[in-house]
Amino acid sequence: MNEITSLILQTRADDITAKRAMARLVVAGATAAPQVMEAIRSGAGMAWRLCAVLKSIRDSDVVPLLIAALQDPNADLVIAAFEGLGNSGDSRALAPLLQELGGRRQTLAAEALGNLGDGRAIPALLRAADEIMRDPGFAPVFQGQAGSVSAEVDESSLRDFPTIVIALAKLGNDEAATALIPLSQYRSDDAYSDDEVIRTNAVAGVQHVVVPGTLACLQRALADPYVECRLNAVDALFYLGSKGAIGELAKAAWDPNGAFSTRVELRLRDLTGTDFSADSSVERRSAWWSARQGQYTDGICYRLGHPMDISEVIELLADPHQRSTILTELRIVTGVGFGSLLDEEADMSQHRAQEWWRGRSGSFTRGGLYKYGRRQSLDRLS
Repeated sequence: MNEITSLILQTRADDITAKRAMARLVVAGATAAPQVMEAIRSGAGMAWRLCAVLKSIRDSDVVPLLIAALQDPNADLVIAAFEGLGNSGDSRALAPLLQELGGRRQTLAAEALGNLGDGRAIPALLRAADEIMRDPGFAPVFQGQAGSVSAEVDESSLRDFPTIVIALAKLGNDEAATALIPLSQYRSDDAYSDDEVIRTNAVAGVQHVVVPGTLACLQRALADPYVECRLNAVDALFYLGSKGAIGELAKAAWDPNGAFSTRVELRLRDLTGTDFSADSSVERRSAWWSARQGQYTDGICYRLGHPMDISEVIELLADPHQRSTILTELRIVTGVGFGSLLDEEADMSQHRAQEWWRGRSGSFTRGGLYKYGRRQSLDRLS
């Protein structure tokens, strides 16, 4: 048994052993990749962990293997290949990913293209979005006629649409983003409709952009009958960080779902620095906001009770319990991913972010609202 085979088998062990093995496989790079792929096919190791390894390798020699794996019959391997190509930053990934737009794997391709970071994908992504919006079966949806879609229409394109918008946002383009607003109100009388999922995906997409009607969209989504949609609305308000967004969270109505109340409490704490865990009742939150709202100013993005300071968010990476959510936040705000499998042994993500900030701090204004490193106008919310 060679070392790579041994490491692959260790991915079936306890968490600590498995994570160490995964980190070593990532370091091995292209040397390990063929055996990792075969193990995913055969089930020799823990498939989801091996997929995580494959999409985390940053070895240019792996890119041709990932391109070939796009046609593999193993679904887990295909998904890992898409994600790995997106994470690669390699220009060779562009053409094969573009070929997948418009097909049945469009969501995977769009997500990978957004992560790839190559602006040459923008025209193709805009065409894909435009084709969905111009489809006669869907056009009424984007015109705000929520219940006008025929039961015979395949809703998969509506599910894909927010992923395309998010990919464009990562590449610095928001031309199709306004269409998320009517899509977030989509409802169908068809009992088999995925309208709840489509609304949720649209609201999740709003977390990545700032367009006219954003705040009203999230106000409605907070009252959506589908809890996942409500939860995504809470997160989207957090990512805005504006005075109006804080007010909406503070006044959020009582909800029978405990997860919703907890999310509201946590996101309010993140924005204001106030802990509501002892009493997250609507009455307490509303009274608190009535007394404090004069301390907040329109046009400012807040975090921890004062204008957003990215360096303070970076310091929160020191808390292992918050690290995952902070990495997501930093990705949306700055456009940079600081996490890695290698962070299991030491906090490299915070070090990476601190080093990046030393060279970029002058590019971000304190209290400014940013999406993927681009300054946004809070005036666009209304």
